Amino acid sequence: MRWAKLARNKIEKQGDLQTLSQVRAQLIAAYLHHPHTEWLPSAVMWSAEQFRESIPQTLLDAHVVENGVLAIERRWIDVELPNYEVLDALAHVYGQLALMIVSLHDHCRVLIPEARPELGEHLLRDLLPDGRLRSMVRPFEDRGIYIAVKDGAFLGYRREFRTVDSNDARKALRRYRKARGWAPLIEAKSLREIAEVYFDNARAVMLKDGYHVPMFIPLRGNIPIDLIVAPTESRIDKYLIMQDIAHYVRRTGADGLLHISEAWTAKQEDVPKGKFAADAANRGEAITLTAVNADGEQITLSAVITRKKWKKYKVKQLLQTEIEIGGRAVSMGPVLEVWGKVGVLRLDEDDEAMQRLEKHFSPETPETL
Repeated sequence: MRWAKLARNKIEKQGDLQTLSQVRAQLIAAYLHHPHTEWLPSAVMWSAEQFRESIPQTLLDAHVVENGVLAIERRWIDVELPNYEVLDALAHVYGQLALMIVSLHDHCRVLIPEARPELGEHLLRDLLPDGRLRSMVRPFEDRGIYIAVKDGAFLGYRREFRTVDSNDARKALRRYRKARGWAPLIEAKSLREIAEVYFDNARAVMLKDGYHVPMFIPLRGNIPIDLIVAPTESRIDKYLIMQDIAHYVRRTGADGLLHISEAWTAKQEDVPKGKFAADAANRGEAITLTAVNADGEQITLSAVITRKKWKKYKVKQLLQTEIEIGGRAVSMGPVLEVWGKVGVLRLDEDDEAMQRLEKHFSPETPETL
């Protein structure tokens, strides 16, 4: 608040603030543990290609080259407040002033005018701990870019996903009349119960259409607050969509998340070394739902898909639903990180995939690119 007062006086009486642009980069080739630089004013004029060329060769194994993304983020700061972006600082100031106004009205026992509902319960509900409104959070996708490690191709500012509106929901209800339906959600009290309702309906969709689009259902207090359709075309897309979903969770204050998708399955011995189930010659299919929440719960429901012999695009049957409690939902790592629950993934266990992630993307990796 003191900075805001001094900055205002300086602008009014002396001129503009003395600002500096800063830039940082992080290497994304897994769901978690991305090597990154500090905020660097010295590299602010670097091109994306210069950042790509600065990646140490020790990090560039075959997987990183093929599936890695360099995220480059820029920000403006005032030299008098070097640890905060100017707009973030102003958002904090707004939040504090709003709280003061609400407190003053409470102290004087005066109702806040209906013309300013944003200063009432809505504000208190959506205020972050540092005093900002959730709508004022500036996620990476508003000030950064993604480029491919392999060839420097521009990959955009954010992954494309859309929310499903009420018209889409009504059409779905008509199409999938034999689904379990959503009435059981009213009685669902736990993450598992909610997940089971959604998975039963996902099974109905899979049997009807032969496929299921990837989607996310964020929860707040065990109540669904949105439905996000988020298709992916590559492993890069998988990594980046989870980064953006994590930004979404932070921005909206969601405390739970469901992810429904189709998945390739394969025995460990059938997967080529350093590859994934999708690369196995003898692979299978399954419909899966992964559920996590801010308490660190992890639940996975899955059912193996059997296709018809001559019409492969149609589903012959879905095997019985299998439920795993407390597994390792590594793909949900960015979201669990938002909630401070990465520890539930047990990344230090003796597992080849985890060892690889730790080797290349551990917090102990020098923060330089």
